[in-house]
Amino acid sequence: MAVPVVGLGAGGHAKVVIEILRQDSRYELTGLLDPKPELAGKSVSGVPVVGGDDSLAELKARGTNHFFIGLGSVPHPGPRKRLYLLAREKGLKPVSAIHPKSVIAPSADLGPGATVMAAAVINAEACLGENVIVNTGAIIEHDCRIGDHVH
Repeated sequence: MAVPVVGLGAGGHAKVVIEILRQDSRYELTGLLDPKPELAGKSVSGVPVVGGDDSLAELKARGTNHFFIGLGSVPHPGPRKRLYLLAREKGLKPVSAIHPKSVIAPSADLGPGATVMAAAVINAEACLGENVIVNTGAIIEHDCRIGDHVH
């Protein structure tokens, strides 16, 4: 049975993560949370916007225990970091979205909540913190250390 997952943020980054997670049968996308009133009742890439950030506790009570961040971090990671920490505080667990056409060395260490997009390469013994985005075609070389919430 697939794990129910909610996305926090309904921006352009959410569309990319949704497509990555749809390629992974372990997850069922149950909805997106976004505080923008104009998104209420709409959907992004076929995933309904089911409320704002204040709906996290209710979703957890109904059995959604996992999340992804659908908000990018350019030019500043603050809002993305805030959502990640809020979901963790509410007891939800982050899922990593790893594109099947990325290349990740077996010795690389990816922290929870990583997003690795198509054609990205993460080489030997690289270490990524929590909630990291590795964009399309990016390369993280061997032995690199990437901190938490970095894009």
